[in-house]
Amino acid sequence: MNWVGDGKPQSFVFELPEAATLRTLEFDNDTSGMGGVDAGIKDLTIEVSTTSASEGFQPIFSGSLQKGVNGQRFDIAKPVAGRWVRANFTSNHGGESYSLAELRGFGDAPAAVLTTDASGSYETVWGTWNVTQAGTTISGCFQPGGLSTQPATFAGGMEGNIARIRYIETDDAGAPREARALLLVFARDGTRFFTAGVDGESLSDYGEVKRIAAEPATCPGRAAETPVTTMADTLAKDGRVAVYGINFDFDSATLRPESTVVLEQVAGLLRDDPALRITIEGHTDDVGGAAYNDALSGKRANAVRDWLVATGIEGARLEAVGKGAGSPVATNGNDVGRAQNRRVELARR
Repeated sequence: MNWVGDGKPQSFVFELPEAATLRTLEFDNDTSGMGGVDAGIKDLTIEVSTTSASEGFQPIFSGSLQKGVNGQRFDIAKPVAGRWVRANFTSNHGGESYSLAELRGFGDAPAAVLTTDASGSYETVWGTWNVTQAGTTISGCFQPGGLSTQPATFAGGMEGNIARIRYIETDDAGAPREARALLLVFARDGTRFFTAGVDGESLSDYGEVKRIAAEPATCPGRAAETPVTTMADTLAKDGRVAVYGINFDFDSATLRPESTVVLEQVAGLLRDDPALRITIEGHTDDVGGAAYNDALSGKRANAVRDWLVATGIEGARLEAVGKGAGSPVATNGNDVGRAQNRRVELARR
């Protein structure tokens, strides 16, 4: 939230899209650039309500924060569902102002549903995002303009209205730079999205990006592509491709119904090239022990294989293996990175 206010107790109310059950809270309290570390919040309470923004609040957390420390995480002993979340800051570490770098909540919530496709062109002072959504996959390119000079490509998966993508800029010579993990949160009506980038273990680079056209433009020098041709080209070039948007139930190998579009894309890839044989790799984040993640990733890879066989793909063309958490492509220090590490990869055999 990156907030600083005058030197007295403060309260904030956050309205969630749907009622959610918060199970863990995390606070960043390094406020050295926002009033000084002494301005950082010390004592606070968190409450939730299902009634309104002003009534029916029940406390779920009361505690104290260390001065100047980020990533302070607390599990909620008795979680309670709520649509409105109220944060009450009752004291600080002695500064003249009150300040908090960031507050994050983790728990259970229904995915917010877009009322329109996320595909389109979106404009910022830095340039234009051209976004293509196909089921639970999202991809596209960034065309610089205004304050930016670096074109980029991106791809990732969506859950509800939230996309977690890998964003790859190119330098002035056209060589790709190291991929960045980004979070795109779309407004329900698709008129805008909000960005956050992974900066080490934290999130930063927040921004609002407004939609200017319902159809994405093609960035100069990039041919129009479909998810299947992009998948095929990457597999042919690199020998493997990460496939996002294959979603499973939490802590389970049960495929979620919204994954069908992406699975059909994989099936289409195999039907278009009858000689293609692939290994389906399951990858997890590092939450849980190594043995558990190895087993879960194997079950998920086999669930994808079983789905493809059930649609008519010959089983002999498919091998399923679990890779566990051993090959991360992003940090495991926050939800955005962990979501990118939970993925399916296809490798040419």
